[in-house]
Amino acid sequence: LILYKLVKSILSMKNEFKYILIYLIGINVFLVLIFLLNRTYKNRFHIDIGEDLTYEKRVITEHFKRPLKANYIKIYSYLSNAPLVKELTPVAFLELKDKKGRLYKKSIITGRDTAEHSYNREDVRKIIKHLKPLTAYSRTLYSKNGEPYQSYIYQSDWALNSTVEITECSFKFNSSLNFLKNVELRIVAVEFFNKNLSKIRKIPVLSTPIILSNKSDAINIKLDYKTGCYGLSIVSSLGNSLGVPQATLIAKMSLVDINNRKYNLNIRAGIHTGEWTLYLDNLYKCHHLFPIFTNLLKIRRNYFYNAEFYFNFPHFFKSISINFNKSLQSEVVFHIEQINLKELIL
Repeated sequence: LILYKLVKSILSMKNEFKYILIYLIGINVFLVLIFLLNRTYKNRFHIDIGEDLTYEKRVITEHFKRPLKANYIKIYSYLSNAPLVKELTPVAFLELKDKKGRLYKKSIITGRDTAEHSYNREDVRKIIKHLKPLTAYSRTLYSKNGEPYQSYIYQSDWALNSTVEITECSFKFNSSLNFLKNVELRIVAVEFFNKNLSKIRKIPVLSTPIILSNKSDAINIKLDYKTGCYGLSIVSSLGNSLGVPQATLIAKMSLVDINNRKYNLNIRAGIHTGEWTLYLDNLYKCHHLFPIFTNLLKIRRNYFYNAEFYFNFPHFFKSISINFNKSLQSEVVFHIEQINLKELIL
């Protein structure tokens, strides 16, 4: 409206100078649009792939005419004919190449990054051999008998250590595993983000730390947030866990939003949390790795680890529930110091 009034007042001028002003305004509007489009391109780039990786079709490659700047990547995928594939099987690999020719590689693993799409179908649920990772969304499909079931598309996040200028993105099927011959991995989409994490503030959920063990009941936390949550950070550590193997499921965390949609997170040893008695004489005894250190460590002379999860768009969560893995043989203590919802400051 302001621009319209400005142009109208210029047109009412009687001298030829008005055409120069209109030309300059047009150039400025064009430059602003180019700037906004370029900014959007730099900060978020979405690719719809919609292709299957199989034992026969082993590679899907995307080339970029100009490098994509990204420090965070989301992969949307699902498996078909895969209920018998065991937990933590590397079904494929994602490879990124930057403009200097350097490669960045991530394994796509069942139960952590992807899973059977018909996970909750009755016949599949009886034989499924892997866990269900974070669900991006679902759709209703119909079985051969005409019965409806939910088909899930799963989300996997990959945080890079720094911003990388990506020129090529490749998905490669793990053809070295013969038992994957009949399995199909559908790569639905990939999103590249250049996140400004300095603009994210943390909103604490817990007023006091909680301790869970294999004798604990589920913990339910009610939330009442009116601002959108863009992510989640969990500050935690393990006790009496030196013998717990790498990637062992420690706890399942479920978040429910105001539309009753459920988001599941699996907390694993050596990936999201670890043994808190990190001393040199314990290193050779521990059966899992130590997660990447952050500045939220060494609380009360013990080590805590910060697991980070991010979402594409703001979520309004109303509850969080935590279920400890009671199948752990030893009485492992899972100490949660903080749960923070992350709100983006625009």
